[in-house]
Amino acid sequence: MSGIYFKVLQTGFVKVDDELKLLKKPNDTSTIAEVYNIKK
Repeated sequence: MSGIYFKVLQTGFVKVDDELKLLKKPNDTSTIAEVYNIKK
């Protein structure tokens, strides 16, 4: 499965230049390039 999912930790508004932090990443994820090359 591919895609980006966000969990809301605090409600509010996202502004230009706000920082988004990756808190955790599953070990079995593929990059966009890897998915593209598989689908070719």
